[in-house]
Amino acid sequence: MLLVIYYCAAAVLLFQGLFHVLNHMDRHSCNVTRLAWLLMTTGALQVLLAPIFGATPMPTFGDVLLLGSVAGYFIANHTKGTS
Repeated sequence: MLLVIYYCAAAVLLFQGLFHVLNHMDRHSCNVTRLAWLLMTTGALQVLLAPIFGATPMPTFGDVLLLGSVAGYFIANHTKGTS
C-alpha cells in the first residue's frame, strides 16, 4: 500500500511540475524556484521510471508521508487556483 501511495504522489508532482508550473514560468521567475521545481519534477520522474530499469523503490513510512504531504499541498493549492 505504501508503494501505491508513493507512486501516486510522485505522479501528482510530475504532472503538476510538467504541465502547470514549468510551462507557466517566464524570465521573471526566481532562479531558486526554477531549480526547485526542476529537481522535484526530475525526482518524481525517477521514481516513476525506476521499475522500467529493474529498480523498485522501497519507501519507508516517512518517505511516503513526506512525498504525500507535498503532493497534497500542491493539489490543495491547485484546486484553489493560487498555485
